[in-house]
Amino acid sequence: MRKILVKITKAILRRLENNPEPTPPIAEKQIHLSGGQTGIIGDGARVKGGIHFHTNADASMNSKELLGVYRHMLLKSFKSLTLRGLDEKTSDPAGNQCYLALDQVYVALDTLTQVKLSDAEKKAIKKTDRFSVRDTRPLTALEASANNRRLVILGDPGSGKTTFLNHLALRLLLDGMAQETCDTLVCWPKEEADVVPVHVVLRDFASWIKDADETAEAQWLWKFIEHRMDRQRLAAVIPVIEEALEKGRAIVLMDGLDEIPTKEKRRFVRDAVAAFAGRYAKCRFIVTCRTLSYQDPAWRLNETGFPDFELAPLDEKKIDAFIYAWYRDLRRLEVLKDDQDADRQSSRLQEAVRRPDLWQLAPNPLLLTVMALVHTHKGRLPDARALLYEETVDILLWRWEQVKMAGDKSKPRLQTLLLEAGRADVDLKKVLWQLAYEAHGQTHQADDNLLADIKEWDLFKGLAGLHPSGSKDWATQVIETIKMRAGLLIEREPEIYSFPHRTFQEYLAGAHLSSQSDFAKKAVGLIESGNFWREVVLLAVGRLVYLTGDADKPLALAGELCSTKTADDEIAWRKIWMAGEVLVEIGLNRVQDSQLGQDLLERIRKKLVELVEAGRLEPKERVAVGNALSRLGDPRFDPGNWFLPHDGDLGFVKIPAGSFMMGEGDERHEVVLSAYAMAKYPVTVGQYKAFVVDTGHRPDEDWERYNRLDNHPVVVVSWDGANAYCRWLTEKLKDRGLRVTLPTEAQWERAARGTDGRVYTWGDEKISPEKANYRETGILSTSPVGCFPKGASATGLLDLAGNVWEWCLDWYGNYSRKKNHDPKGPSKGTYRVLRGCSWDNSGDGCRSAGRGSYDPVKRFQFIGFRLVCLPGQPGEPGK
Repeated sequence: MRKILVKITKAILRRLENNPEPTPPIAEKQIHLSGGQTGIIGDGARVKGGIHFHTNADASMNSKELLGVYRHMLLKSFKSLTLRGLDEKTSDPAGNQCYLALDQVYVALDTLTQVKLSDAEKKAIKKTDRFSVRDTRPLTALEASANNRRLVILGDPGSGKTTFLNHLALRLLLDGMAQETCDTLVCWPKEEADVVPVHVVLRDFASWIKDADETAEAQWLWKFIEHRMDRQRLAAVIPVIEEALEKGRAIVLMDGLDEIPTKEKRRFVRDAVAAFAGRYAKCRFIVTCRTLSYQDPAWRLNETGFPDFELAPLDEKKIDAFIYAWYRDLRRLEVLKDDQDADRQSSRLQEAVRRPDLWQLAPNPLLLTVMALVHTHKGRLPDARALLYEETVDILLWRWEQVKMAGDKSKPRLQTLLLEAGRADVDLKKVLWQLAYEAHGQTHQADDNLLADIKEWDLFKGLAGLHPSGSKDWATQVIETIKMRAGLLIEREPEIYSFPHRTFQEYLAGAHLSSQSDFAKKAVGLIESGNFWREVVLLAVGRLVYLTGDADKPLALAGELCSTKTADDEIAWRKIWMAGEVLVEIGLNRVQDSQLGQDLLERIRKKLVELVEAGRLEPKERVAVGNALSRLGDPRFDPGNWFLPHDGDLGFVKIPAGSFMMGEGDERHEVVLSAYAMAKYPVTVGQYKAFVVDTGHRPDEDWERYNRLDNHPVVVVSWDGANAYCRWLTEKLKDRGLRVTLPTEAQWERAARGTDGRVYTWGDEKISPEKANYRETGILSTSPVGCFPKGASATGLLDLAGNVWEWCLDWYGNYSRKKNHDPKGPSKGTYRVLRGCSWDNSGDGCRSAGRGSYDPVKRFQFIGFRLVCLPGQPGEPGK
């Protein structure tokens, strides 16, 4: 690994010093460069491989030639994989002016929007999973962009918004240059394969605007584009780009609508974007913005003219594909010695990211890239995300220089400067911590005229304070060294800096917060001021625990957030949620090390349960609360009773005897059932784990990947496996006279729709995200049981609609239309009945009468099961 790092850093050094590898001398008359603008290939010259002429646009060139120059210039910006804002020099791991190629490691991104599967797609899926019940798939970001001439791409921080724009621009540039066919843009209109990308970073545009009181007209964006092209020495290309805009032969990529810090400029930029789109109505437009920011009307564009699509997290296949591509590209660049080495490294990282605390980070493309970066340099991943970010900060600030000087006795430049001032690494970090803290606060002060970026003067003042004599020259040298040889602070504009990504700003701001003597008091104040401080506080807690070994300050914070007396309002409930997250960040074992921690744990767990059961906060937030509850030990479930619900009836709810109308439409028929009791929740992961541990049962090899949190419904369990669990639990409960089994289809439907024939478990009211975990809820996975109290049945059963499909006892078949008493279904069949629908299905499928089926020996990540306790047994629940 040391040799790899040396090779990586030598390559980076050449790039940092603008000193490419020497090339062999060129024979006379083969290639002649004239005036720094034109490359002439002479007699008998032959070009083999890639030769790039870095030229200035010349007004004597024709339109095609000028576009060629423009495309070449843009290609340099988009061809490499970079962290947002990270100098592409650091993406050159192999040297020879080669980079981790964006086109090689890019993984196609999906949106949360679902589209119907075509017949061809259904056939293709059936080839690998003939029992698939899916009828939709995610719309890809590329499809959304191809199908809509204007759109907004939304996503969380680091979700890949910028990378998507860069990759789209790259593919269109390559196609326009006829270097490659547009094979990765399979759904893109062929007649528009050579449209000209016009890329605008909206934060740069906002910074360029001097007076936001001006009318936001289209001319302002055009003047900015002219300004940028002129600075790039592309003035001669400006008329060609203007012509492309007029004729609708351009695609305008506007990145970062959410990164405008002040209210006035935010409104101005939004209106200028809309005006520009109106002026050049024939062109395509894509705008990116953070999801939460776009909920604010002050950010939103015309919804009919700019439909929005939210990027989905990476799924398991995409995570593995990215890691595989990452190490394969390192192999291509000869950083790794052979294919086996690449496969070995990718397998190690694929396994490492499945650690529970990291698996929740891996679906975020930026964080996955960070993990790949750290893993490449260390051969492993740290134990907590605070440690992961600290490692990444070290890579960006120090490691590039330290590693490239392996074998050189002289110290890296940045460390030499610190030694001259009698300072250590941590002193420089503290300056950056404070700058990040202040910048983060500015980001959300809408009336503040300061940009969220860091002014060089503020950086200069902070650095000069490190020098014993306040040397301005010394501070200037440090700034220049950081600018040229580090990737943690990026000069976006002259004398304006920022961090590579919001995530790093949050971590460094958290580092500053963690160093404060009144940490708990300050943190509570920040949390009360807005959700944008949430990650900062949690990262500060992680840093205190994992880097300084201090759990006392975080425990004090948890106590402040969830005091013995709390109000009943949204702010109070959010503070309780945050208290739970703080305990999760500390770690359950560390919390229980002290009496204070034990008392806090009991109090906070109770309040979290109250929050979930009362349906407080938004559905996605409530699910996050339930996840935190699982990591803290959900008190709703009793470890002493195989993690069954902690009540006198072991979580079973009595369903009285009687008749009801089963089925819908022509299949409606009367069914009479004896009394029985049904489980309030589906069987949970914790309950099934008790069975696995006790019996030595071996689940499917993918079981753990889909069953990480104990209070989620268990999935990847076959009908046979569910039946085995029922037999095991019956044996455990035999002293209580209880017999447990899967419900018949009739028992399941009666429990869901009651005797009044309701459409859904809660009644006839239309389904909504408040009532169930289904596709439109946007959770994209199972959720902790009981998170949707508004979706309860008449008897109080939960999660009957959505979350997971549930096995029933019956073989699947047509209903008998005669009046039936306790029907058992067909005597034989091929598939067993499924009921309830899953998180991946549409709302229509969540009807109480909806049916599904599956092969009983198969397992699927959308299928779980629920229990019934039959009546008439001694000790029946409730008797």
